[in-house]
Amino acid sequence: MRNRAVTSKVPRKGVAATELAMILPLFVLLFVFAVDFGRVFYVEFIVINAARCGAIYGSTNLTCAKDTVGIQQKVQAEAKDLDPQLLQVTSTTGTDSAGNPCIDVTVNYPFTTVTSYLISTNLNVTSWIRVPVGPVLPVFN
Repeated sequence: MRNRAVTSKVPRKGVAATELAMILPLFVLLFVFAVDFGRVFYVEFIVINAARCGAIYGSTNLTCAKDTVGIQQKVQAEAKDLDPQLLQVTSTTGTDSAGNPCIDVTVNYPFTTVTSYLISTNLNVTSWIRVPVGPVLPVFN
């Protein structure tokens, strides 16, 4: 029996380059989407941690809870990777359902994505934290 291998006599030069040229834009687009997705979650992580730091400072005592400038400074110190002019910080004091004093800290940061496919290019990354305010402890000498 003769082994008859079917081989083409036509050379196939440049097939790999053509395939690469066709698939490379898709890979670049997927890479840009992945980087943009990571940037959004990085900013969200920073905003959440900044709101927590401001709320922890405000929960120290009632004086700190009413210190909006100090809370804003703590938030901006934690969010040093973000543009401080775009960072919006609000803090309010109130009471929870049990009547205990608490502080609400809201941090908002407008984020612009590189791509606009499927979602808008402008996103608002917001974190809202409510923490009970600690009582003023007596000082013993």
